[in-house]
Amino acid sequence: APRGEPLPAEAMLRRAFSQQLSSWEAVALSQPRPGAGLWDHLWASASAPLLQRLHLVGVPMRWLTEGPSVEAAEQNLAALSAAAHLVERGDLRGALAAMEALKGACRAGAAAWMQEVRNALLLQQIMVAAQAQAKSMSAALS
Repeated sequence: APRGEPLPAEAMLRRAFSQQLSSWEAVALSQPRPGAGLWDHLWASASAPLLQRLHLVGVPMRWLTEGPSVEAAEQNLAALSAAAHLVERGDLRGALAAMEALKGACRAGAAAWMQEVRNALLLQQIMVAAQAQAKSMSAALS
């Protein structure tokens, strides 16, 4: 597909993004602060679903907890939100760029999807180059 046309796997990638978004958000919300102990990790994991619901209704993260983990969660949630809007518009390249801001476990959780998008974009570039090469050869033979 030439640049500007949908990627061959775009529908699949958009569907996969939508299916995984809530789990990535949960991971973003469940990251304990750096240096946290076992109980902090357990509490972060257990409280993630509640924090996710509160975040979805607009409660600021800093009202719920404090420290570096809040800043990381806010950054990850902002990146995921921006990516979600771009995916809805069919802009996988832009969504991938937005997701480059993900940190920690959230980035690790989204890494497979991000790699799939990179692969699809690379395939698109190869197809465009092959089409240009074919046109050039065709014109030379005419």
